[in-house]
Amino acid sequence: MKRTTVMSVLLVCLAALMIGMGTSAYFSDSAASTDNLFQAGTMDFRIADPGTLSNQLFNATNMKPGDSATAFIAVVNDSTPGMGMKWHAWIDGFDSGILDDVLEVRVTLHPSSGYDYSGLAAAGYTIAGPADQLVTDWTPITALASGNTILEWATPAAVAFEPGWAAVYRLDVRVSATAGNAYQGSVFTGDINFAATQYENPGW
Repeated sequence: MKRTTVMSVLLVCLAALMIGMGTSAYFSDSAASTDNLFQAGTMDFRIADPGTLSNQLFNATNMKPGDSATAFIAVVNDSTPGMGMKWHAWIDGFDSGILDDVLEVRVTLHPSSGYDYSGLAAAGYTIAGPADQLVTDWTPITALASGNTILEWATPAAVAFEPGWAAVYRLDVRVSATAGNAYQGSVFTGDINFAATQYENPGW
């Protein structure tokens, strides 16, 4: 009985010794990636014509049938990188029975003459769109009412309007040659409104 106990004690001691011989110490260290930042980009769509000090496009007076007036407007994307957009524009203020009944409009993208691009170039903008692209020929100005799509950047060549881009439009407005005496002295005052959204947005 005593011999068995002694053998058991020896076996336990031997096992403990073998376990101890297999134990090692290891150096270790740790690190952390701190202050990870996620920030939303910003969308900044502007009417920014370096050639004018205001957003007043037209101030045409004493017009007679057949007379026309011309103005230019530049729209730019000053958003953060990756924030491509689409946009559209419309005119508010139409009221049947005043001069808008006989006004006609022609819209041209990236006119090759009549506009000084040096200000946009100096600011680093890329001029978007093919030169002298006729957006719409002479058509009633009421076609620019809200809900219509004559003046827009939505899917031309299926590309987004990218940050750093500028689109320049020439707007020609004329009094129809058929305007009669009833329109003498009449006036139309309207606002051109712009709305922009991310290009990926299926709606507005």
